[in-house]
Amino acid sequence: MRTRIIFSTLVAFALFFTACEQDSLVDTIDDVTSLSEQPLTLPNAQEAIDLTKEFSEPEIDETNELESRSTLIYSTIQEVGVNTWFGHFISKAALWDPKTTKYEVVLTPITGNPDLYLHGYDPSLVGDARWRVLRGVAAPSGVEKLTFRRSDLKSFGKNETSIYIGVWGKTATRFKVEIFRKGVSCKEHPAADQITTLEYAPVCGCDGVQYSNPGLAFISGVTSWTNGPCPEPCVCGSGLGTVQICDNFETYNTGLPLTTQAAHWKKWNATALEPQFLVALAGGPGISLKFTDMLIERKAGSEQPDILLTVGNRNSGIHRFKWRMLIPNANSGYFNIQRFTTPGQEFGEQFYFNTNGTLSLQYGNTVFANVSYPKSTWFELELIVNLNTRRYVLAIDGVTKVKWHNPNGSSNLGAIDFYPALHNAWFRIDDVCFERNLSASPYSQVKNNVAEMAEIELKAADLSLNTGKEVK
Repeated sequence: MRTRIIFSTLVAFALFFTACEQDSLVDTIDDVTSLSEQPLTLPNAQEAIDLTKEFSEPEIDETNELESRSTLIYSTIQEVGVNTWFGHFISKAALWDPKTTKYEVVLTPITGNPDLYLHGYDPSLVGDARWRVLRGVAAPSGVEKLTFRRSDLKSFGKNETSIYIGVWGKTATRFKVEIFRKGVSCKEHPAADQITTLEYAPVCGCDGVQYSNPGLAFISGVTSWTNGPCPEPCVCGSGLGTVQICDNFETYNTGLPLTTQAAHWKKWNATALEPQFLVALAGGPGISLKFTDMLIERKAGSEQPDILLTVGNRNSGIHRFKWRMLIPNANSGYFNIQRFTTPGQEFGEQFYFNTNGTLSLQYGNTVFANVSYPKSTWFELELIVNLNTRRYVLAIDGVTKVKWHNPNGSSNLGAIDFYPALHNAWFRIDDVCFERNLSASPYSQVKNNVAEMAEIELKAADLSLNTGKEVK
């Protein structure tokens, strides 16, 4: 269940500095800075070529695309002497939206050994203060590449109106410079201005990280995000088997049928109408499945408000189901075991969550156990199915509630069928897990200091096969 901490919106601005501002992403986007080989002097602004006109075409409306989108904007072959600069200016105003566009500078040596550097330039200052090194490449040989975005230039503390692309002649050199406009990756270099508001309006970045607001996502270098918290990871498994299904529903679209979004969820039959099971309700935990009493809507079998968790047709092994469940005080719930993935082919045990907090276990027409379950709070239900011995364990919140042996029952397992079988049905399920082929049952000995309880032996008189759900 997600716990949300709500902060009051602060109208004041706060200043954030990150130690990774210039170097944290060098390994992921090919910018390798060698601080031990810095140029001996800073560039000379008067000697730089202004490329603003080449970059001043109107910005077009483009959504984020793959980094492979690339347009050559400028190319030149030049020469520079030893320990001297050759450079280009581009006005900040000519650079496109940093959430969609970056620029790549490619320096190809022809002769000699040139190095490539990017600087922010503030003409309102004097001397060395005008320049700020963004990043550089000082490779001993070969092609050098650097990327930049408009957000690499400062507006607070400095008013950097241009970016300077400089080639430093470590030796006398002849070289080729190419500048490409490209689509951004999910995450680029952090923004130079590490400033945003402190309001709490969480977003989920394309990198899977949750940020407190869009501003924090942007200054971290994330280029796209969705509103709202990131989906919580689905975690399940005892470590004794193989997790086949782990489903917390957080990635689904609540406006679409569940069975069209995941192959392991199935309708009762092809013609059955599928109610809107996926619901995000206040009080958490995010999106879950909701079942309500639909008896009035059910006419001549045209409405079958079942949803089946299918696990494949299994006939051996130890298997474990686990999910969380919520049933309010005045309401009821229900599920049953289907022996095959084809619904209705053969029913196994049925589980009636009555309004009085009693869970009745039934096989055929016989109730063989009654145990308690929590009302109006989320609880965890586990069902262990041993097809090798036809033994079963049901636990609630980690405590064994009932164990039974069905020696004459089927050794097949195909699905769990969730269904609003009782009047006043209203229940939710979440965090569904199916773990197959366990090496042993987690409830074979002692669980949570509860001694091994007696096992219920189902007798032959109990074994009349049920041919359908009993609506009460």
